[in-house]
Formats: sequence, structure tokens, C-alpha cells
Amino acid sequence: MNDLEYAARNLKVGIAYPAFMGCFTKIFPNISLIKGRENFDLIIFSGGEDINPQVYGEKNLYSNYNDERDKIETYIFNLFYREGAFGNAKALGICRGHQLINVLLGGHLLQDITFQLGRGYSHFSEHELEIMKSKSLINHILKKDMVNSIHHQGIVSVNHLTPTSKFRKVIESCESDNIFTVQFHPEFMENELSKRFFDTTIKWVLDRKSLFDEIIKENVGGIEEKLMRAREELNKISIDFSSSSSFIINNFNTDETNDR
Repeated sequence: MNDLEYAARNLKVGIAYPAFMGCFTKIFPNISLIKGRENFDLIIFSGGEDINPQVYGEKNLYSNYNDERDKIETYIFNLFYREGAFGNAKALGICRGHQLINVLLGGHLLQDITFQLGRGYSHFSEHELEIMKSKSLINHILKKDMVNSIHHQGIVSVNHLTPTSKFRKVIESCESDNIFTVQFHPEFMENELSKRFFDTTIKWVLDRKSLFDEIIKENVGGIEEKLMRAREELNKISIDFSSSSSFIINNFNTDETNDR
């Protein structure tokens, strides 16, 4: 067991609703269902049904929802965000959780992407993400990976959170100091991306400042590497230009000599 696995076993993690709870127990063995005000390290808002459009002030067009779940999770999020009822907890929103947190903070959710944007904007297949903010958790996690995608609704504008990635006009991840949301399902993936996702999440929960120091250093290293490559390309261009110039000058001098 490495240090992060040990840390995950000791984190106090609560889930707002038991949907897909079993998928998280392999990562956070001590996860429990939130039943009231209690100190947690991390609160998870998991995937599942659509959200009743009444929650965000719209009529139902394409949504299949669970009113009981909406009420429970809305109540828990408000306890977390507005009352600090769970101590210094951070919140992780996944798929529906990403959508719920954003609409509760004033973001805009499309009830059906293909009906409202067109068939060319479908999200029913694996895809890459377009990074919107380099200094972000999602950019640190992704290494040109494909993410899974099984949703028909999507967030297209946010409020109070910073959008950090998108795909086909839909915002796929957001964050703040104490909130991290993603549209895909890392808990369903048993691969290196899933491991990086939860390793990074654990580091974020334990020590956000140290993690972002690491992210900044990584970004600076990436910039330096790009600058080095740019210098190499400029040197190649300079050498090629010098060679071409010498060739032209030599030919010009030869032509002048022949004319005389």
C-alpha cells in the first residue's frame, strides 16, 4: 500500500446519495452516506438521474428525474456551501453531481444536447477534452486521455466556479478552492486515468497548496520545454536561411564573373 492509498483509507468521505456508492468503496473504503451535520474531508455528489428542471427554473422538456433525490442533494449541498456544516470538507461532483452543483450555483444546463444543439454535438462516445485553464486539476490529470461519456444533458455556462475544460460547447469540468466537478465517470474506468484522477483528488483534499505548487512547476516546465523547441526551430530556420543566402551570393558572384 502506497502513501496515497493509505491516505484514502483514512479520509472521512461522505456521499450525498447512495447511487454508485459501491464504485467508490474500492477507492475510499470508509465512505458513508451523509445523514446529517458532521465533519468530512470530502463529500461526493455522484451520477444518476436527470435533475428536475424546476430546480433551475425551467419547464421539463427532456428530463427524467427523481424529486426525492433532488431535495436530498440540494439540501446537503446548501449545508456544505452556505452553512459550512461539514467542517473543512471539499466537494467532488461527478456527471449528475457536476450538473447539480453548477445549476445550484446559477449555471445553465441543457436538458438534451442533441435536441438543443444538434446531432453533431452528441456526447455518447469517448472523447478528449479541450483544456480551458492550464493551472487546473483537470489539466494536471489528463495526458491526452479519452474520457467516457454517457450523458444527454450538459452545462453550457457557470457561475461562481471556473470552467476548466469543454467538449462540443459543453463544459466538462469546473473547480474552485473547495469544489471540483467533472462530467465524465472516473469511478467506472479501471485504467491509468482513473488512478491519476483519484490520486490527484486525494492530494487536493489533503493539501491543495502543495498540489498547486506542483501544478505550477509542471506548467513552468512545459513552457520551458516549448521555448526550447521554439529556439531549436528558430536555429534550424536560421541555419537554413544562412545556407540559402550563401548559395544565392555565391551563384550571384559566379554569374557576375561570367558576364565579365
